[in-house]
Amino acid sequence: MTVEEYFSTIIWILMGLTFIAISLIFLYMIYGEKEETSQTESPAKAVNVSSRLFQIATLIKRF
Repeated sequence: MTVEEYFSTIIWILMGLTFIAISLIFLYMIYGEKEETSQTESPAKAVNVSSRLFQIATLIKRF
């Protein structure tokens, strides 16, 4: 295994783990809210989710 293959493998593993983490965060944002609150839906909840999406988007832009 050459140096290029070694680092390429590490990069692919890191990209796969990042994709899994982002997917789990997305699923938690969608389905985790229903577990925490059982009250009626309100417009404030949509604002809360959109603000979280904006925070994640700004974090991704920093990388």
